[in-house]
Amino acid sequence: MMALIRKDWRQNQVAIVGSAVMLGFIYLLAIYSILFQTNPDRPRDVPEIIIGFSLAGFWITALMGAVYGGTAFALERRERSADFLAMLPTTKTRIILSKLIVAAACLLLMWLINFMVMLSVSRTYIPFKGWTNVDEIIAMTTAGAVMTFGVGWLFSSLLTSPAIAASISIGASPVILILTCLFVAPWYRPDTFSDELAYCYAAWCGLFVGVICLVAGTVCYLWRVEP
Repeated sequence: MMALIRKDWRQNQVAIVGSAVMLGFIYLLAIYSILFQTNPDRPRDVPEIIIGFSLAGFWITALMGAVYGGTAFALERRERSADFLAMLPTTKTRIILSKLIVAAACLLLMWLINFMVMLSVSRTYIPFKGWTNVDEIIAMTTAGAVMTFGVGWLFSSLLTSPAIAASISIGASPVILILTCLFVAPWYRPDTFSDELAYCYAAWCGLFVGVICLVAGTVCYLWRVEP
């Protein structure tokens, strides 16, 4: 099992490096903003900046979910290493579990970094206009990461190009969220259906879609005869 995990770790090296570079760039911008663009007359500038950039980090995590999902099976199929893997005395269940462990570990680490950065200012942060839905945005981006990963995972089990699988996931996920909002709109009433409930509904919908696609992709891979 450890050999499979090491193999999948090497397979995802480009995505891992990309995740580190993107998060690093986001927080370098945050440091730059804190050092050179804060107003000494407004002590809340620093928490505002940290929260804003950490939320951007959550969106990047959701974006990278598509990359990890799209890479899962399609990259091995494109490089023909799936043919060699099929000849080894290992089951498809172990292969799937190894890929899930590596992808989940990478995405969870990104999520924890963003969460810990945001938590660092939670005790001094005083809610102000424009940031009243921070919890809901975190829930949506977390569900979005599950959704983009699940959609990418599904198309990776069907295609031979990880780029196309990831691109479909990135393109389809916003469409799903828009359709969700359109579905909620006819029932929206300010006195009975709050904005918080709309965020919660969209997050649960994204989570549901991600899990369904993950299961569907797993079934497709298990039933697939060729690598």
